[in-house]
Amino acid sequence: MYAQEILNTKERTKELLNKYRMPYSLLGGCLDRVSIDGKEIAVRYLELLLSIDNIAASVKFEDAESMFEIGGGFGSSVHVLLENYPNIRKVLYLDIPPNLYVGTQYHKAFYGSQVVDYRDTRDLGPLTFSEDDSLEILCIAPWQIEKIQNGTDIFINSQSFVEMPLEVVKNYTDIIKGFPGASDVATILSTYAHVDLDTTFSPSKLPEFFDDREFKRFESASLLDPSKAEIFFISPGKLAHAPQG
Repeated sequence: MYAQEILNTKERTKELLNKYRMPYSLLGGCLDRVSIDGKEIAVRYLELLLSIDNIAASVKFEDAESMFEIGGGFGSSVHVLLENYPNIRKVLYLDIPPNLYVGTQYHKAFYGSQVVDYRDTRDLGPLTFSEDDSLEILCIAPWQIEKIQNGTDIFINSQSFVEMPLEVVKNYTDIIKGFPGASDVATILSTYAHVDLDTTFSPSKLPEFFDDREFKRFESASLLDPSKAEIFFISPGKLAHAPQG
């Protein structure tokens, strides 16, 4: 009831819904939802629109053709990006089992045979995208990262890096920095502002893993709860906006 009242009275909510396409967000029986202008919407998806809008101030998503997300959750961020930026045609989605299975099935519910699941990739050697412009979502496990042959235009990690041991994050990022054209890739790292240092490391360490690029840091309050903030570290690379003037 409170979420309903708060989100319906915020101008920012209306602004985001006017600016971006809100895809179907209730798959799986979502409970955390609100009704806005007669349409039921998952709160998670509204918060994702806010994050995308914040990032888009630095990164030209409309110029990207491919993306790589580590720790993609159940698949909502890829879903929102693909529905708003149809120019993104090639996706690498990496997560640990069993979440990999959940995310794969979520993507398949929307994109069907355009999703390539672990059963199709586990026995392959090098992992590459097809050379055409068809939509392709490769769902892979962590131990397959060394098989990736393609570079991508965007790399994203939201929240999960700070929950991993430092040596695991370093292993991931060392491999990513070896991808073709890696130093020019738009790199998007985010995490919640209030961390428990007994279970996570300080967000300020995130840019240190990508010492070959410069990051802009900023915070954004949650759309629903202003007391909660998300920290962003953005390095736009080749997707930077052109200088003004």
